[in-house]
Amino acid sequence: LNQKGFLLLGKSETTSGVPDLYISVAKNDKLFSRKDTPNKFIQDSSHKIVHNINSEIINIKTENIRTDFQKSADEILLSKYTPAGVVVNESMDIVHFRGGTGNYLEQSPGKPTHNLLQMAKHGLSFELRNIIHKVKKEKKTILKENVPLQLNGSIHSISIEAIPLPNSIEPYFLILFHDIVKLNILEKLGKDKKSVNSKNSKDEKDLRIQQLEQELDQAREDMRSITEEQEAANEELQSANEELLSSSEELQSLNEELETNKEELQSTNEELTVVNHEIITLNGIVTEERDYSEAIVATVQTPLIVLNKNLQIKSANRAFYKTFQVNEGETEGKLIYDIGNKQWDIPALRILLEQILPEQSKILNYEVTQTFQILGERKMLLNAQEIRHVENANKLILLGIEDITEKRRSEELFKKNNEHFRNLVKNLPAAVYSCNMEGRITFYNNAAEKLWGQKPNIENDLWSGTNKIYNSNGTLISRDQVPMALSIKNDISVKNQEIIYERPDGSRVNVLSNPQPEFNLLGERVGSINILLDITDQITAHKKAIAQASMIENLLMTAPGFVCTLKGPNHVYDLINAKYQEMFGKRILKGKPILEALPELIDQEISSIIDKVYNTGVPFVGIETAINIARDENLTPELGYFNFSYQPIYDENNNIHSILVFGY
Repeated sequence: LNQKGFLLLGKSETTSGVPDLYISVAKNDKLFSRKDTPNKFIQDSSHKIVHNINSEIINIKTENIRTDFQKSADEILLSKYTPAGVVVNESMDIVHFRGGTGNYLEQSPGKPTHNLLQMAKHGLSFELRNIIHKVKKEKKTILKENVPLQLNGSIHSISIEAIPLPNSIEPYFLILFHDIVKLNILEKLGKDKKSVNSKNSKDEKDLRIQQLEQELDQAREDMRSITEEQEAANEELQSANEELLSSSEELQSLNEELETNKEELQSTNEELTVVNHEIITLNGIVTEERDYSEAIVATVQTPLIVLNKNLQIKSANRAFYKTFQVNEGETEGKLIYDIGNKQWDIPALRILLEQILPEQSKILNYEVTQTFQILGERKMLLNAQEIRHVENANKLILLGIEDITEKRRSEELFKKNNEHFRNLVKNLPAAVYSCNMEGRITFYNNAAEKLWGQKPNIENDLWSGTNKIYNSNGTLISRDQVPMALSIKNDISVKNQEIIYERPDGSRVNVLSNPQPEFNLLGERVGSINILLDITDQITAHKKAIAQASMIENLLMTAPGFVCTLKGPNHVYDLINAKYQEMFGKRILKGKPILEALPELIDQEISSIIDKVYNTGVPFVGIETAINIARDENLTPELGYFNFSYQPIYDENNNIHSILVFGY
């Protein structure tokens, strides 16, 4: 660093490693200047012999003769009558000696040093540190008197004076050691020790005590000041330490960020290299895709044309030329309204291209109808899309034309057939109605109206033409849980779900509901159609049959003779009256085949008679027939004589399912 130069450090940098080289100019800004430090002796460890070519001149001693007597007189006065002293810098390194300082300073064993505190004799180091500290703080001359010093085996009192040197670039201090004063009063007065009386001895002790008290007070004051300054310094050090820790964390974070940025930069560079290769590849792919797209447009079966912003045809595909029987020469570059002898001058097309498309940029399924000279009337769906280029403001319009003439004819035919079908269904004896996907009734026939007892409101009534619908057990069904609602919401078919309709007059009908999904020509689900079967008469007949069967069962159970029924080919006991059970005591019969409940019949003729009646349907009547039976559990079978009959019982399909046994 130059003599008058400045050193500016960063936030994380410091001069703590070389405090003897730099001095702070602006601490907060970390601005430093160079110190003038004395040269230090560096021992040469080598054994080389240095030859000086001017050795003879050096060995010649010459004596300078001075002619300035005033300077010589000043030097004599300074050497004999001024106190000894030294000049130190801010680091307390001695930069200059004045006078004889041997009584106060000396080199300690070991490595040589110029530090004032290390060279001070025992007892002076503390005082020197304290005085210099005060000078730095107060920036004025400080004098410390009555400083005790051990010299030649006796204690002497000296005064130490510290003076800041003005007008210097760096702070320097002049340290003066004033005349030594012996504490021994007798020697000070030049009297003989033998002539000193006890009173002088007492005065000497009092003086010494007073001196020690003053030194103690001064030491306490110095200690208090040092303690306060030490605490302040500790706080500053703690604050500086926290700042260093924070700076260290910031530096660590910054270092990590730099490492991350470096990695990201390397990664970005690699990515850019890859992207560059990809762009080259993509250019080739785009070219291929463009050729591929043009090939698709050329071969697609839907007529396509590309218009510029002036609605002039830029290009068209083969399907357009084939469908509308035109060629490239009379198409490309022409206004779309002018081609084909102005057959494309369609008002609806003008509205699409000039009014609707500029506002929406995309139009789907715009239907137009036009009569062509060769093709006749055609119905077309137009799909238009604006194509804008990023590089320029020019726009293109892609216009797709779908000929739906045959499709509309099929729809008309389907509509007519559907109407015919509805007319046929209208007069069917079975009730039929349909609902759309929202559940609103779209069609019903006369039988459905009769079944509901009222006309439904088309497009308003939901799910059914009656308001109250019940389960077969009589519980009310919520509107969104009726069979038609379940079919539409869950996309399922429901078969023969028994429900009960309540008509406006309060009467009820039993119905089997069969809602099935309904589709249009395109296979799209449009709702469900429901066929209702009125089973009120069957339910009524069934109830009557149950009542009759119950009445017959009651008659049989209370009959004066014994009665039972044997069900199925194994002849399982089903119905048993009290008289029949009395014949067998506590033996368990019901639910068991007759040969299992009465094993004693196995080898008797009666078992074959029962099989014959069940298989042939021919009744059997027994008069005083002998049968061995056990009258109760654990009893021996005994012979008995019975009058009875076996009658076959038929189901609704005229098949034998049981045998009625009646006897005395």
